Amino acid sequence: MRSIWPGQLARVEMHQTRTGGDLSHIRPGRTHLNQFLIGGPEWRERLEEDIRRASELNYRHAYSARRWTRRRKKEAAEIKRNGPADPWKRDRSEGPLREGVLTANRKFFDGGTPGFPNVDKEDRFRAAATKFLAEQFGESCVAAWEDRDEEAYHVHFVVAPWVVSESKQAGRQRRLEPSSIPVVKSYEAGHDIAAEYFKSAGLVRGEKRAQARREAFAAEAECELPAENVPCHEWRADEAVRLDKKRKKAAKAWVAARRKEAALREAEKRLKRLEEESTRRREEAAKKARRDRL
Repeated sequence: MRSIWPGQLARVEMHQTRTGGDLSHIRPGRTHLNQFLIGGPEWRERLEEDIRRASELNYRHAYSARRWTRRRKKEAAEIKRNGPADPWKRDRSEGPLREGVLTANRKFFDGGTPGFPNVDKEDRFRAAATKFLAEQFGESCVAAWEDRDEEAYHVHFVVAPWVVSESKQAGRQRRLEPSSIPVVKSYEAGHDIAAEYFKSAGLVRGEKRAQARREAFAAEAECELPAENVPCHEWRADEAVRLDKKRKKAAKAWVAARRKEAALREAEKRLKRLEEESTRRREEAAKKARRDRL
């Protein structure tokens, strides 16, 4: 799960619709199998309109509260002068929305026939994912869809965690606060919660590395550094570079082997010519010796 800004929703939608970005890993023949589990094709437009409307209503309620409830004309005038503001904390260092992926190792989904997944495992994973998103995020999950045209089956989802508060100072305010959702507030706790849902799909919780690092730190022992979360498109780019280097290295090795084989065949030919020349000379010498005796 990663934080995103509303301005990044277009890129998320572009990946969902397969209309741009890195499509080298996509199997077009299976794209028609992708479908929404929550929301629909208009999810981005609805979310952007919801954010715009919340910004406008927050502005109106704040102005009304300062002007008529608190009777503070100067503060109300300043709110009016500044206009609508983004419906999230101004000092945020990360986006107020969340984008996540639910998946497992591709070998888990492999079927009996190469290139064809195990449909029963996909169905059980889909059911567990839908239940997890519905119960843990509720209406905050504005969209979720399954991708079946990539290497491994997975479910994408977008979360808009709205929180409503009301005060005499600002009136009714509706803001995006990711920490209001337990599975978002604590990454490790989120994994524990998700593991309970995906037991029905035949999956178990992975190694608790964060806990192991804390225990090692408390014991002043050596521990591994936390793994850096690399976006899929960056991983694929790095993987393409790695595979390209591997192919070039294999090509050089193949050329070297061919040259070595050619040199070996040439040496064998020279050796054969020398042996034939030596045999010919011995035979000529033997004939000459027989003529001299006669």
